[in-house]
Parts: sequence; C-alpha cells; structure tokens
Amino acid sequence: MAGFSKKAHAVHDVSGGPVLRVPQVDLEESLRARFRGRRGVELYEGLTTEEMDSVVIDAIPRDLVARETELMRSKWFDYRILHPWQATALFLEAYRSEHAWIMRKREDVTTHWFRKGISLAKLHNGSPTQLTSLWKARQAADSIGVPYDFFCRSLLDWAEQRNWSQLPRVNQLYAEEHVEVARELWEDGKRYRLRTATEPCYHRDAGEEWYQRDYRLFLVEQVRMRACKEFALASLLYQHEHLSENDVIQHFGHDALRRAQIVAVSTYNLSIKTSND
Repeated sequence: MAGFSKKAHAVHDVSGGPVLRVPQVDLEESLRARFRGRRGVELYEGLTTEEMDSVVIDAIPRDLVARETELMRSKWFDYRILHPWQATALFLEAYRSEHAWIMRKREDVTTHWFRKGISLAKLHNGSPTQLTSLWKARQAADSIGVPYDFFCRSLLDWAEQRNWSQLPRVNQLYAEEHVEVARELWEDGKRYRLRTATEPCYHRDAGEEWYQRDYRLFLVEQVRMRACKEFALASLLYQHEHLSENDVIQHFGHDALRRAQIVAVSTYNLSIKTSND
C-alpha cells in the first residue's frame, strides 16, 4: 500500500470502530498490555484456573492438552505465567492484528482494515476446527520460544515477500517448514536485537522461581553472542534491571561489570560507583 511507512503498526478495535496507526516505538512492548481491553483477551483475565481447565477439557483434544507441560519450559517467558487458554486468546489477537496490517499494506486502508484472516474474535465462540487450529499454531510458537506477534508477523511477512496470493491461514502456520522459518528468523534476530521479557516478575529482585532462573540464563546466552558485551550488560543491568551485578560477575567477571558500568554512565546518564574489585 503506497504511502504508508513500514514503521507503523496496526491497532485494531474488534468492535468495528475506526483504526488508528500508531508508530511502533509508541506501542506497549508487552503483547498482553497492547491487547488488554480487547474483548478477545479481557474476557479471560478474570477467570479462575479451574474454570479455564473445565473449558479446555471440553474443547481441546486430549493429546494437545498433554503437550502443555513440556511447552512450559520452552515457551516465551511472558507466557509462562498464563493459562494455555489465555495464551491462545492472546495468540488469536496477535494473528488478527498482524494479518490486518499486511492486508492494509496490500489494499485500501479505508475498506480492508477488517481483513484479519479469521472471523473469530472471542475464543470461546470458536468451532472445534478453529479452536484446534489456534491451539496447534500457538503451541508451534511455544515450541520455539517466540512471542506470538513475532511468530505471526514473521510468517505473514515471509509469505508476502514470496507473493502468496492468499496469506497463510491459522492452520498453515504450524506446518513444520513454516515453524522452521520462524525459528531461523528468531535466532538470527537475537544476534543484533536484545530480546527481553516485559512482565514485572522478571525484575532481578522479583524471585528465584524456575522460570525466572531460566530467563536470566536466556539473557546470559544472548550476551555471549555479542562481541561488545558491555552494551548488552549495561542495558540488562541498569535499563531493564533484569540482571544483577552478581549475575554479571558470576558469568562474565569483574572486568565485564566495570565496562558495563562505564557504558551505563555515558549512555543512561546514571551515577554509578564503578566496581574496583
């Protein structure tokens, strides 16, 4: 769609109201925060675990439900605190949003903004076929540990660049070759963009649960990929506050901490007492 920057991102109102274009830099980083208030997500935030378990048992094939335990150790960190039903509702919103954005690049923004790839707006209204497809697609994203908006956007962009006449439907996203495309893009992206969680439970002082420890190890592995580690460490220490100074010393040594502190002072205009240990 000529005249629209790729830096803009769709923000949709599922009620049928006007659509706004908001620069990506102004959007909430958290997918949950970005979509909070949309009926497709909001409806499930107040439900108890027992209520959602009851719905899942009735609506989702048992073999798919059985996979959830193993996926808890691989899914993106922000979703490890969600019930699978809530996570699937979030995936549905991510797919609808990313699909509509691609369609507005293809077609007239005033008449085709509602082309979200699936008519379903509320998960509990889905047919058995729709629910199974959404569940499988969400599990595919969980299996490679990527955020749902990244997963959907990567595959829809990939298809758009190859001139697909029809963008992939939900039931095409979890094809093995498509999951591998998303995995490769994610791994390549981590080399030049630091991927961080957004939930408050990942603050360095929030606790020592297994998923919090796993997250810190994930951050450490990202830092190891970089030639100039001090810039990533400065961000994780003093901007995001997801790693502690002891974490840095344990994995990278005192010299790395001192270099990160120097970067933080100049980059974030902070007053930090540099370690001399």
